[in-house]
Amino acid sequence: MLLGGQPKHPTDPWFAMRYFGENSAWLGYGGANVYTRSGKPPEAPDARQALEKALAKGGLRMSELIVVDNTCSADNQVDQAE
Repeated sequence: MLLGGQPKHPTDPWFAMRYFGENSAWLGYGGANVYTRSGKPPEAPDARQALEKALAKGGLRMSELIVVDNTCSADNQVDQAE
């Protein structure tokens, strides 16, 4: 579910999504993702306020989220030359 976004924000574009699901191994999982170019929550006050409002639509608060570093560096790459 798309909670909101400001894709054309001049300094901090973002999207927020909430997901829910279940399968045979795990009943009732869910979470949220906030997508930004910087990999960090928006810093611009207007973008931050809009994100907090969007998260509230999904029953979430910024204080409940954690920043996950999904970057890959050359040191962490798997050698696929085998």
